[in-house]
Amino acid sequence: MSLRGNRGEWSEVYVLLRTLAEGQLQVSDHKLDAVEGSVLHVAEIIRQHPDCAYHYTINADDVVVSVVPDGSVLESIQRAEIAELADVALIAIRRGGFSFDIPELETLLAKLRVTELKLTGSKKGDIDIRIHDLSTASTFAAAYSIKSQLGSPSTLLNASGATNFEYEIVGDGDPETLAGLKHLKGKTLVQQLYANGFKLKYVGMCNVTFEDNLRMIDGQMPVIAATLLRLHYEGRGARVAEVLEALIEEDPCGYGKSSELQYRHKVKTLLHVVALGMTPAREWDGSLIAGGGYVVVKELGQLVCFPSARVDAFRDHLLDNTKFERASTKRHRYGRLFEHEGTTRIRLNLQVRSV
Repeated sequence: MSLRGNRGEWSEVYVLLRTLAEGQLQVSDHKLDAVEGSVLHVAEIIRQHPDCAYHYTINADDVVVSVVPDGSVLESIQRAEIAELADVALIAIRRGGFSFDIPELETLLAKLRVTELKLTGSKKGDIDIRIHDLSTASTFAAAYSIKSQLGSPSTLLNASGATNFEYEIVGDGDPETLAGLKHLKGKTLVQQLYANGFKLKYVGMCNVTFEDNLRMIDGQMPVIAATLLRLHYEGRGARVAEVLEALIEEDPCGYGKSSELQYRHKVKTLLHVVALGMTPAREWDGSLIAGGGYVVVKELGQLVCFPSARVDAFRDHLLDNTKFERASTKRHRYGRLFEHEGTTRIRLNLQVRSV
């Protein structure tokens, strides 16, 4: 049975093939340009399954496939063959639609024991890589997250009911006018509220787990995230970096002279932990699941990475290349006025996507 998937799912297989073929990952700066002379030498890739793990050991000319825990050697595959089929995969992914197969890869994937495109049962990152440190002649393994530019921009923070924030409608506007706005929704509604003398006052988050997770980052993070979200709906920008400037100006936490440093650091931290570990509806212990770093598949198929040692470049990249996006108001139950204990309120939904 052939494997089928979308561009993002096939991109994970492409990263596996391309890395096995090249034996290294190019280190990136915050603009996704290669840092000259800086590469990670890959000794092995590990693909975890529920009952075993397949190890792909990279030698000069071939890749040896073995299975753990029994250690049996299963295959030896020429790296030239893998490189050729990685090129085939790239062409197919760039041409592919919503869901597709790549028949030319079936034989190679069978040799590699790839029976599903994405290992959803894994609690680690998208790929486990053992790096060879030439300076110390030692190796170390770490999990990496994968993001692909071969298809639609990937979502950093997915929308759900858990990412709703609640605000009370306050201000000096006419109550009759407020009643007349109830047919509107989303950003149009928020902007009309402000145009008619009303404001949004943050009252709380709709999901306790997400709120606790944000407080793990910083005690003020719920307020910071709620203010960013409101400013976006007010029309202060779509890109996170744009809205950050409005946040610094408003200074909801009262940081004063240090506001620019404080908010810039905290917003970068939020993007960082969302990219590499924290999800809204799952209790988070503060650890980064993809502790090794972040691998990006560029539009033309080149691979670049942000290893954990280059965290500042990665955080700069996230800030410069993310935007707020609005999901379905009906599905996630937000964006409309409602009454609560004698007050009028609205819920806004947080979703962040790469650009």
